Amino acid sequence: MADHTSREVVLKIERSDCSVANILSDSNIPFTVKGQNVGPQFTKHLVELDEYSDTAAWELRVKTNGTARAGKNLIYIDSPSCSACKVLADAQCIVLNVEESSSKWVRLRLLVPGSYGLKKLLNLFEERGVNATVIKDRDFEFEDLTDRQNEILTIAYNEGYFDLERKASLTEIAKRIGISTPTMEEIIRRAMKKLVERYIRE
Repeated sequence: MADHTSREVVLKIERSDCSVANILSDSNIPFTVKGQNVGPQFTKHLVELDEYSDTAAWELRVKTNGTARAGKNLIYIDSPSCSACKVLADAQCIVLNVEESSSKWVRLRLLVPGSYGLKKLLNLFEERGVNATVIKDRDFEFEDLTDRQNEILTIAYNEGYFDLERKASLTEIAKRIGISTPTMEEIIRRAMKKLVERYIRE
């Protein structure tokens, strides 16, 4: 019998070829990766420094594909994908958030399509020679979202609304699907509130 239940999985993935983590670690700059938008060739990182450093920002800009300051201690960094990100980009999964990271490993919370999807993901890591360990694995329930909320969130995600560098605005997406911007905003706000409440409770 097919498994149609999405899985929420936390993986600890060992990798030593993340240029962003290596540059910051080599410079002895404490950092936290807040988010990743993985791709087969390049990955966008949102990194928070314990203390912003112009020297670190310049070194990142020179040694990666570019940076942009995103807040007091936040930097967007576009860099070549490491071995782990290349696997994630090729797999059927969504990176929900980065829980913790270092220059040698990263712990990610992912959404995968069922137990079979998780098995395929782990097999892909093994084939590529990347060590990945399951820390947590549980059902991910969408029942608290209405069909409309689920539909709109999926469209917004696919259009790049949630990307670190947003590819489409709410107004653009709303126009494409034929609803008003305030309606689109309200649907997304209510859906995200449900998801955030669920995340905080658990």
